[in-house]
Amino acid sequence: MPIELPRRALFGSAGAIVLGITLPGCSAGESDVPAAPHPTGRAESGLTATVTRQSAGLVERYNATLTSHPSLAGLLGPLRTAAAADLNGPGVPTEPGSGGSDGDVPAEPDAALAALATEERRVSEARLRALDTAPPEAARLLASLSAAGAARTYLLTGARG
Repeated sequence: MPIELPRRALFGSAGAIVLGITLPGCSAGESDVPAAPHPTGRAESGLTATVTRQSAGLVERYNATLTSHPSLAGLLGPLRTAAAADLNGPGVPTEPGSGGSDGDVPAEPDAALAALATEERRVSEARLRALDTAPPEAARLLASLSAAGAARTYLLTGARG
């Protein structure tokens, strides 16, 4: 008489066997494959400077839009705060009135939202392209910042009337 095993037990056993075969290959021992060269601190600091400059530019753009269109404060306030949270360090405009030129903000609120969404999209895509050359830790940060920018772009494009 054949032994019948429950399906869960069968899959669990198969999973344990597969893990037992593949996990030893993930050990911390020496590998025959040479490790990738460690990125230089100069490259990382250049990337950090670029990200900071991009984020500061976005915050200034939000500030200029808020100055030109105070009626958008309810929508743009939280998005501006989120964009400012991408920054750590000096040189970050903290108040909606500081920095940014009102001259490059469209007169119509919908056009101003569209311009802001375009800038968010441009920065988000630039960060996404930089993933290829970024060291792993910086790549994770860039991916996160790019996703946050894409979410803000989505919210800005959905807010237009």
